[in-house]
Amino acid sequence: MPNPIPNNNIIDISLPIEKRAFRFGQDDNRIVYINTSDFGFMERLPEAYKKLEELQGRVSEVTEGINGDAEELEEVMSSMSTMGSRLKVLDTEMRDVIDTLFQAPVSAAAAPDGSMYDLFEGSPRYDLILAVLIEQFGKRYSDEFKKVKEKVKKHTGKYKGMK
Repeated sequence: MPNPIPNNNIIDISLPIEKRAFRFGQDDNRIVYINTSDFGFMERLPEAYKKLEELQGRVSEVTEGINGDAEELEEVMSSMSTMGSRLKVLDTEMRDVIDTLFQAPVSAAAAPDGSMYDLFEGSPRYDLILAVLIEQFGKRYSDEFKKVKEKVKKHTGKYKGMK
């Protein structure tokens, strides 16, 4: 049986990971904490956005099949039921893409009762959410790069004039 490592041989490293709180619908029960300093986000974003656009295209295909001219109630109900089942599958895929992108349960907070493709002011819900959250990541990256630039300038300033 291995011996436990004595505490005096362990060096703890604490990094200040700042998770920002995002509240949806001004509802304190719909708050998500996201690490906006996650540089992996930039790597995940292009593929996630491509997948979301593809899924939105599939949503459009499904909803184009709405039969508004159906005369029989049974035909309307059957069409709506089929469409609803297909949209549920697409919504589940969208939620997975968004939650993976942000490494947080964004979709549950953003759409507890609806879908990620619901339209608001002509745009799908997921698009509006991405716009706000991506802006926060961009701001965080910009702020961090400014800090790095200042630290490098200060450090290299010590050596200017030395030869």
